[in-house]
Amino acid sequence: MLLPIYPVLKKGIIAFFLLIFLFVYGFSQEKSSRVISLDEAIGLALQNNPEAKNAELSLQSSQTSGKYSISIPATNFQYYGLLNSSGGDYFFEVKQSFSFPLVYSKQNEIAKSRVKISENEQQIIIGNISAQVKLRWQEWLLAYRILLLEAEQDTIFENLLNCVQNHSVLCKDSVLTMALAEDRYAKAQNDLYQSQENVSIFENRLKQLVFIDEPIIPDNYEIDLYAIDSDPNRKDKFAPAKQMNYFQELTNLKNNEEKLAKLKYIPEFTAGYYAEQFNGYKGFSGFMAGISVPLWFTPQRWKIKDAQIQTNIARNNQEKQQFVLNKEIENHQILLDKLFVEISYNRENALKLADLLEKNAREKIKTGLMDVSSFIEILNKVYSVRKGYLEMLVNYNKQAIELEYLIR
Repeated sequence: MLLPIYPVLKKGIIAFFLLIFLFVYGFSQEKSSRVISLDEAIGLALQNNPEAKNAELSLQSSQTSGKYSISIPATNFQYYGLLNSSGGDYFFEVKQSFSFPLVYSKQNEIAKSRVKISENEQQIIIGNISAQVKLRWQEWLLAYRILLLEAEQDTIFENLLNCVQNHSVLCKDSVLTMALAEDRYAKAQNDLYQSQENVSIFENRLKQLVFIDEPIIPDNYEIDLYAIDSDPNRKDKFAPAKQMNYFQELTNLKNNEEKLAKLKYIPEFTAGYYAEQFNGYKGFSGFMAGISVPLWFTPQRWKIKDAQIQTNIARNNQEKQQFVLNKEIENHQILLDKLFVEISYNRENALKLADLLEKNAREKIKTGLMDVSSFIEILNKVYSVRKGYLEMLVNYNKQAIELEYLIR
């Protein structure tokens, strides 16, 4: 005999119990929790995360080192006093060595390249932290939405079990029916507990980036398709900007270091002034100039060779990263297209079919035309479709966030 399980079929009753659960669970969370938005979470991460702080310090260090990039040797002062000299004879000189002006110009270019590299590194780190916060935010929202689904399932199958218990005397297979209802309700309770724990786990993962220890809850539980924020002024909106700028600056740095090594062949210059008193006569003074020429060229030649090798390595790395990033961007675009089609199908077909299946199952079990086993099977399918749709949305959003990070 089939069971007229009216409470299971009443959407109003299910919604009532679900609202009670959300109120109790949400109130227990909100009493001591901080309501936080995605933008606020990103701002806190960029403010508190040590990696972001170190990126700023590295930039300051590069800017500071650029102030003393032009290095001039110390000025040489020498004074010679003659012992046992009745006239107080002495000899004094001051000398200064310096490189060819092109050397200082190249040193300045190298310092500027290092500052640009640090700026690009900082932008990459900021972009990476922002993207990681967005990714973990999506996972956190998904955990909450699955928790809501599990809460609804828990309410449905608790009511189902109560109804089976109340009508067990009317059912021929009451033992089997009772076992099915008890098992499904026990599973719903376990799934609800696991979902509650998952919310805490993903909350902690977000906190690891935001670097706050107080309890937090999202300001919005909705999951919508993520819109990529691309630069409207760029001609090629899907080109890896920050990463390629970084590798281009690395190549520029190595190229400038190679040119600086070649400039070491140019002689260094020395200029000076001297003054002398001899046998009591003053007024012996004059200027001096000289050059310092490297006679042993072999060490410098190998230094230049090494600098050329490092420049070629930098160019090869730049070429490799350009190719790899372009292909990675293409893969993300393909995956987004694929997921969008799948999401569209589920939104227009699978979800509507799931709603119809649930409505039909409710009507049939209400009139006694469906047994408990079939009802449980259909509700499991409906839940699977809804959960799968949420997971697809989050998967799409994660792909879009990763693509945005690559092209911004």
